Amino acid sequence: MQVLNEETIRDDIPTKSTVENINIWSVTEEEDNTFSVVYSVRQKITEEKETTFTNSTYRIVLHQDEQENLVITQNPTMWTQPEKSNFSPDQVESDGTVEVATEEEITEFLVTFFSSYPTATEQELAYYVKGNVLTPIEKEYVFSELINPVFKHKIIRLKYGLQLNI
Repeated sequence: MQVLNEETIRDDIPTKSTVENINIWSVTEEEDNTFSVVYSVRQKITEEKETTFTNSTYRIVLHQDEQENLVITQNPTMWTQPEKSNFSPDQVESDGTVEVATEEEITEFLVTFFSSYPTATEQELAYYVKGNVLTPIEKEYVFSELINPVFKHKIIRLKYGLQLNI
């Protein structure tokens, strides 16, 4: 409710504010155990029957004490909202080092696994992984498809002329 200040909240105007979304853009350690946090808050503000949305960005400074409690050392101040980056990663592609039959076998395994994983029990997951690496999620998710799987055969070269095929 930082956008709503004392001047806009009056008894004669029914005002309601709801936080719709919070984005944390950065957490930077300024000093030992003192951090600045830049974040944005999207709010829905309703006055009588009129609804507006506002998006504001702030910076706050916090100190973390020995008990890991957070103490605000500088109140939120208006800050510049970060802009969307124009970075676009290169599309990763298969390099032809894996045989087609192996790609098909791996794809079949992945489709089977991801189709059953959402509802799999701990015993069923033990068939796929060792040491309880994956925990059951027990949700009714539906697997749709694998999109552009990438297959690469990796060779690790070790000292003394040895190599390991993965």
